[in-house]
Amino acid sequence: MSIAPRPSFGPLFSTPDAQRARDTAIQRVAVAADPGWMEKATEAGRHVCRQMAHFTTDDIVAVLAAAEVAPPREARALGAVMVRLREAGLCTPTNTYRESRQVQNHRRPMRVWRSLVVGAQEANGGK
Repeated sequence: MSIAPRPSFGPLFSTPDAQRARDTAIQRVAVAADPGWMEKATEAGRHVCRQMAHFTTDDIVAVLAAAEVAPPREARALGAVMVRLREAGLCTPTNTYRESRQVQNHRRPMRVWRSLVVGAQEANGGK
């Protein structure tokens, strides 16, 4: 039995290349997402950051669903929202995961995020 040589697609394992590819994909999704949905989802994320010390994107989706905001055309748009929230200094990723509560996610592991501002609204006099 002979094994055909593997075609070269560039480096198979490269952390910097993988990070660039991730960032490029998230940027593409953010640009393609409906701006109105992105704003509503970002505000829902801000709300969750102020209310919960630790959360997953399931918690943001729950806020959007309660407000009857339709899901985005591209489900990965929530990744772009999380980048916005992280860059705004509202939350940071942890190395902990929880199983998703969303039926379509089939209990897949989801990253847990830590709020950097939980309770900040009350500490600032409700502003």
